[in-house]
Amino acid sequence: MPYLFLLTFYIAFPVFVVAQTPQQIENDLLKTYKAIQRTAEAMDSDSLEIYNQIFSDKLLDKGKNAQTLTYAFARLKAAGVDIATSADGKFRIYSWDTNSGGTMVFYDNVMQYKVGNQVKTLKDTSAEEGNPKSSYSEIFQFTHNNQTHYLGYYHAKFSNMDLAQGVRCFKLKDSEMDLNARFIRTRTGLQNTLGASFDFSSVVNRPERPVRLITFNNATKTLSIPLVDANNQVTSRKIRYQFRSGEFVRL
Repeated sequence: MPYLFLLTFYIAFPVFVVAQTPQQIENDLLKTYKAIQRTAEAMDSDSLEIYNQIFSDKLLDKGKNAQTLTYAFARLKAAGVDIATSADGKFRIYSWDTNSGGTMVFYDNVMQYKVGNQVKTLKDTSAEEGNPKSSYSEIFQFTHNNQTHYLGYYHAKFSNMDLAQGVRCFKLKDSEMDLNARFIRTRTGLQNTLGASFDFSSVVNRPERPVRLITFNNATKTLSIPLVDANNQVTSRKIRYQFRSGEFVRL
């Protein structure tokens, strides 16, 4: 019954975004996000699913308001939504915990980007069904042949101790953001992502939260990723990839 009521209400009252200010948009998004958290605590799986869908749809719609691309959304962040923004201010990733998992966290993402004077939004549909997506904490940015490339710094949580971090490639292609861009060369060919799984116990004493294992040197266009041993322990050794001739190659 709650699911049917919410679905009927949502269809009967469509989302209008043109006249809203960024502050009003944040209020609306925050209200829906808190409903996600509230229904998760009540273990109401039907309502949880629909509220996550409503939150995603609102981000997709309201994110087309150009003012939102540079708005801080401080209260939304404080509530738990991760918002990563590129240095040029033209690309953002909104990530949130759907609260549909246990110790394995299931995230969802909406991408927002600017093409000319137009701001567009895009749902992240990259993960396979039943496979958790990642949250994004940062976006590395660099230019090659007058084209901007982005690397989204992602975090995944498969259990309390089994984590993963990595980077994912993005770039504009025919005025659309390509979520499956491939410019990282590995032994198996060009890849969209590069990262590693690790045991949290091996980095638990690091002071920063979330723990940052990967660095990017913009001057040399070099990625540095720690080597993880056979026991999933993060070591002091580093693996480096440098962007050369249109792709990252291992040094």
